[in-house]
Amino acid sequence: MEARGGDPTIGAAAFVPTCKQLLTSPLLTHVVVNIEDYTSLDYRLSVHPDYPKDASSLDTFLVREARRSDHVIDIITGISVLRRKYDFGSRYILVGHSCGATVALQSVMRLNEVEKRALSWTPPQAILGVHGIYDIPALIRTFSEIPEYRDTVVGAFGEDERVWETVSPAQGGWLSSPNAWGADGKTLLVIAHSSKDELVDWH
Repeated sequence: MEARGGDPTIGAAAFVPTCKQLLTSPLLTHVVVNIEDYTSLDYRLSVHPDYPKDASSLDTFLVREARRSDHVIDIITGISVLRRKYDFGSRYILVGHSCGATVALQSVMRLNEVEKRALSWTPPQAILGVHGIYDIPALIRTFSEIPEYRDTVVGAFGEDERVWETVSPAQGGWLSSPNAWGADGKTLLVIAHSSKDELVDWH
């Protein structure tokens, strides 16, 4: 399953070329036979400095008013619906790119708002974060000369920088909890990043 990033021009269908490549590559034949399905999930977006929200739209994805944990709740709700229909339990890999990688990790961080809504939530066996944002305060410091970074974070999480820390997967020590995702040693977290990525720094 793939959780996409925060660019409103990139919808769930953007995963189709990747999916076709995964299904047809001769290098992956031995892997593909063990995969039953691929799913790409949309989620509501927050205010974006480059894309004005459309308050008159009936499409919640165009309204762009999602805040704090709305993105995560949309993802776990979507996965819960699929889980009830196809009964795959925790046998899935959650993949996210950019903001989608942040959301993927936030889904297992036990944020209070998520816990209240995650009644049928079964976390994945593995998470793959691709070019993700894991330390929001550090990202804002690194790109302080580019106001769009801060504007995007404020649009999603508000002005309180303590909240930015709370929702940052790299902070807070959530993995050290005895009940944390992965504490049983039966899960896998993979972080994929390129040193040539100019939008999200290596650190």
